[in-house]
Amino acid sequence: MERLRRSVAVASGKGGVGKSTTALNLAVQYAKSGMRVALADLDPLSNLTTILDVANTRFDYSTEEVRRKGLDLSRFSYRVFDRLDLLFPRPAERSEESIAMRTLLFRHLRRQIEERYDIVLLDMPAGIDHDENLAFLPLVETILVVVQPEPTSHVSAGGYIRAAIDVAPQASILLWHNKYNSLQEGSFDPRAVIRNYNRYVGPQQRIARSEAARIVDIAFVPHDPSLDLLQTRFSFEATLYHRMLGMLEMIVEELTPPIRTVDGRYSPARNLLRTQLVRDTARIDTGKTLRRLESYLGELRSSGIVGARGGEARGGKARGGTGAGDVDVLTDDERSALLEYLESLAADRVRAAAVHARDLINTVLDTWGEGAREHQSARGRALEKRIIAALAALSRDTRRARPALRNAGGCLLLYVSVHKLLASDRIRGLLRSFVPVRRDEQGKLVRDRYRQIRSLIEHDEQYHRRFFELVKRFFPIVLGQLRKLIETQHLKPLVLRSKAGAVHRTAYLKLLTTWMHDTANSGLGISVGMAHTTAARTIQEGAKALAQSFDSPPQRVGDANDDGL
Repeated sequence: MERLRRSVAVASGKGGVGKSTTALNLAVQYAKSGMRVALADLDPLSNLTTILDVANTRFDYSTEEVRRKGLDLSRFSYRVFDRLDLLFPRPAERSEESIAMRTLLFRHLRRQIEERYDIVLLDMPAGIDHDENLAFLPLVETILVVVQPEPTSHVSAGGYIRAAIDVAPQASILLWHNKYNSLQEGSFDPRAVIRNYNRYVGPQQRIARSEAARIVDIAFVPHDPSLDLLQTRFSFEATLYHRMLGMLEMIVEELTPPIRTVDGRYSPARNLLRTQLVRDTARIDTGKTLRRLESYLGELRSSGIVGARGGEARGGKARGGTGAGDVDVLTDDERSALLEYLESLAADRVRAAAVHARDLINTVLDTWGEGAREHQSARGRALEKRIIAALAALSRDTRRARPALRNAGGCLLLYVSVHKLLASDRIRGLLRSFVPVRRDEQGKLVRDRYRQIRSLIEHDEQYHRRFFELVKRFFPIVLGQLRKLIETQHLKPLVLRSKAGAVHRTAYLKLLTTWMHDTANSGLGISVGMAHTTAARTIQEGAKALAQSFDSPPQRVGDANDDGL
C-alpha cells in the first residue's frame, strides 16, 4: 500500500500529553481556514466525541462491516461541522479491527479519501503497539509526535521516534511541544527531546545525529488551562487571572535587568541565571539566593549545558577556560558583583509587590475549582488587594514612564475593575446569558458546547452579533468601575492614554472585548475560540507550518536546538 496523500499521524510515546487535543485543534484550524478535513479516530481511549459534545449513539457500524470490501466512506464518517468529518468515530474494539481499519483507510477507501479531503489527521493510540499504531506509519506522509516538558514524556517520545524511524524511514517526523515552559531545571532542557532520550538508553537504542537532523520542532504551545479538556465550563475568573498574570510577569521581567560579567559583557549562562530570578517564587535573601545561583551554575556546567569559564557548550562535555565570560566557580570579583545585583533586586519595592501578587495568582490557578464559592471569593479579594498594592507602588515610581511598565499597569487597572464587578450576581448573569444551553438526558440545563463550537467554526453571524451587543452593554459599566478605582486608589498615573492625552477608550475596549471573547469560549477544548491567547496563536502558527511542510521542508520554530543532541 502506498502512503496516503497529505496525511498526518498525531502520535505520542505515552498518554496524557494532549495528543487528542492537538489532533482536534489542528482539524478545527484547517476546517475554519477553508480546507476539507478528515479526522480519523484510531485511539481506543480517545475522547474526541466527548470534546465535541457529540453523542456516541450516532455511530452504530459493526466490527463485521469494517472488514468488508466495497463499502462507501460515508458509512464510517460523520460530518461534525462544515468541512470537518470524523472517520471511524467509534473506537476500535480489538486489534483485529485496527488491522481491518488500516486496510479500509489505505486501500479500499483510499481514492474516496484523497478526492474528498485536503488533509487527513489520524489520532493514534498512545504507546508503541505494532498492529494498532506502528503499522500505520509507513502509510502516512508525516508523523507528528506530541510531548510535554518533563523527562518521562521525552524518553517515551524518543522511544516512539526510534521505532518510527525504523518502520517508516521515508516519513517526515515533527515535534509538537504542549504545556511548554522554557525554564530549564538543572540538567533537563525542555527543548532537547532527542538528547534527553539518548541520555537514558543504551547505545543501540540511541538516535544518531544524522537521524536527529530530520526531526523538526514545529510548535511550542504554552500551558493554558482554558484549553483544558477537563474544564467543560467557562470561568470568568480563570481567564481574567491569566491576563493579570501576564501583566505581572511583564513587570517582573522589566524590573529584572540583565546580569553582566565583571567586564560589562552579557552571556548566555547569565541569561539562564536571570531567567531563574524572574521565575523565582522565593523572597530574595541575598546570601541564600547567591548560593543557590552558584549551585545552579554548577549543575549547568556538569551537564554540559554551559561550558566552563571563558566558554560554553550545549551538549557534550563542558569546555574549560580562564576567561572572564561564563563561570562555573565565581571569582571574588564576580561574586561581589552578583551580590550587589541581588541587593538591588531585594530593595526594589515595586518588583517585590509584583512578585508577591504574581505568585498568589499562580497559587490560585493551581487550585482553581477547589473549595466552595465563598472560599474562592475570599482568595479573589486577597489577590485583588495584592495587585492594587503593586499598582500603587508602581504609580509612585518614576520608572512607570517605561512603555512596558506603563502598559502593564494600565491593563491591570482594567482587569482589577472587571474583577470587582464579577462579585455581582447580576453582572455574572449578564455575561452568562451569552453562552448557549441545552437540556441533557436528565432534563438539566447544561452548556451546549457543540452548538458553540459550531458557531465559531462556521462563523455564525447571529452568534457574533449577540456577542458584540453584550460588549456594548458591559463596556460603560466597566468604565465606571475603572474611574472609581483610579480615584479611590490614586492610580491616575497608570491610566492608558492616547497621544492627545485622553483616556484611551479604544485600547480599553479592545482589552475588554478580548477577555470577554476568550472567557465565553473557554473550556471548549479548542483554540479557535481563544484567538487572543498565546497558546491559541501558537497552535495556529504550528498548524500553518504543518500544512506548509507538505510542499517544502519544515523550518524550525521558537528556540529549538540545532540538532537536539
